[in-house]
Amino acid sequence: MIANFLLFIFPLLLMAVPVLLYQKEGNAKRIRFFTALALSSNARKLVVNIVALIVILFHLVFYAVFPSDYGIMFSTILVFVLLSTKRCEKLLQTVRNNLRFQAAIFILILVSAFTPHLLSLAITMAFMLEASYIFPSKHIKKFILDHHEDEPDYEEKFLDAYFK
Repeated sequence: MIANFLLFIFPLLLMAVPVLLYQKEGNAKRIRFFTALALSSNARKLVVNIVALIVILFHLVFYAVFPSDYGIMFSTILVFVLLSTKRCEKLLQTVRNNLRFQAAIFILILVSAFTPHLLSLAITMAFMLEASYIFPSKHIKKFILDHHEDEPDYEEKFLDAYFK
């Protein structure tokens, strides 16, 4: 029963994390976090490791609820990719900077979510896609190095450049 409840929490995390990250309150904290992600490789590694931990926990809970589901083998391949921090960071950055790749993964998530035995693959890819949205875009470093801190609408311009 507890495993069923935990399995229900993971898809809720997919909805709760963006709500918490993109709310209007706490703009200064969010901008500090996004600046650290843009400038520090250690901050990006932290995000990658947190995503890997969440996906591994999801797989453990999914296997506890559905032990005879063979579809978990397909998503285990993505878990092995997530275990290598450098490879996962490169993958997430590639997904972040390529809109067509994002759209293809999104369609693949939708198709696999409604295909029998591929729910674990869909949720694993959804966590990876959501983590790629947290990664900085290729435009943000130029924006930070141009020193726009003195402008009155810095927060809006920063967030626009971050998610461009």
